[in-house]
Amino acid sequence: MEWVETTGKTVEEAKEMALDILGVDHIDAEFEILEEPKSGFLGISKKLARVKARVKPTAPRSKDTRRPRKRKVREESERQKVPAAPKSQGTPVEEAPKDSTRSSEPTNGRTGSRSGVRNANRSPKKSLSETNEGKEPEMESESMSLAEQATVAQSFLAGILNEIGLEGTVAVEGIDGETINISVTGTELGLLIGPRGTVLSAVQDMTRTVVQRNSGGRSGRIVVDIDGYREKRRAALEAFAIKLAEEVRTTGVVKVFEAMSSSDRKIVHDIVGEMSGVKTRSEGYEPRRYVVVEPATEEVSEQTSEEAQVE
Repeated sequence: MEWVETTGKTVEEAKEMALDILGVDHIDAEFEILEEPKSGFLGISKKLARVKARVKPTAPRSKDTRRPRKRKVREESERQKVPAAPKSQGTPVEEAPKDSTRSSEPTNGRTGSRSGVRNANRSPKKSLSETNEGKEPEMESESMSLAEQATVAQSFLAGILNEIGLEGTVAVEGIDGETINISVTGTELGLLIGPRGTVLSAVQDMTRTVVQRNSGGRSGRIVVDIDGYREKRRAALEAFAIKLAEEVRTTGVVKVFEAMSSSDRKIVHDIVGEMSGVKTRSEGYEPRRYVVVEPATEEVSEQTSEEAQVE
């Protein structure tokens, strides 16, 4: 049989998947490990285990163990060539009609028939409850509470600080509905923020992934703030958006923001949406999606449709 190739978090998991595909037991298959699993930063798996497997080929039986089939076939052919015995010339004896024989048998006496023997030898079918008896019910993974998820996220972020060699404190600021707010404070944490918060966004995504894996895929919304960056960013972005929207309302010239994350775009949409005479829309594709601020009129003249790139 041809080889099949499977992957898994561990070598054993990859082997089990291969056995499911082949439909055989472990003893009837042979495996070849192509690649061992490799772990990345803080135990986050980067590469899966990869194996290939196939059904063990069965060797043909030796001639000594084979049955003498030709001799048996020859004996049966000679037996068929023996002429039948001649019929006696006496008075033929009338055979009882088959119908009369059948009619003389009682209706309930068919247990000796071929179908009756077949049904008697056949084991009764097991009911669905008997078939499932003995099988252990699949245990559903218990859902993790938001408080437990917050503890997992807090531990992961503390591990990042320890791994990089930074001093800081990780605290759970609170749980608002389905949102878990976590703050990291300390000194020289700019490395975890990055330009325009790009590293902070990556750290938040990593934290969310770790919590999802530990909670069986069900987790709340994780918001990570480092050294108060998000609040400072919101205040600065709101002030800049208001200033830009006022220029659009005064001059009628469309303004375009630089590419921003979805959270920053939402801040601009919300604050400009409270102003009259201007409106916003998002254009482009991730990760280069941006916000456009324009006059809130149905028709825009050629002069007002000039777009100025905002640095």
